[in-house]
Amino acid sequence: MDLDADLILSNNLPYRQTCKLLEMACYQWVLKSEKTERAKMRDTSFRYLNKLADISISLSSEDDLMTLLRKILEEGQNIA
Repeated sequence: MDLDADLILSNNLPYRQTCKLLEMACYQWVLKSEKTERAKMRDTSFRYLNKLADISISLSSEDDLMTLLRKILEEGQNIA
């Protein structure tokens, strides 16, 4: 269930039912938060992998050792 809904509690609900509703709401919130965090991490990983591939292509085409070392240093600083 991927629902965004307000949790409406009533004074007439038994204590155990109120606790169970709150527990379920917290559980759903945690699941949604974890899902969002995993998606962010996945996007970040893909961006880093694409950047690494671009750097690899750039470095493999370089013939001059000093220029190659300079590029490695610059990209290492960018990543860090």
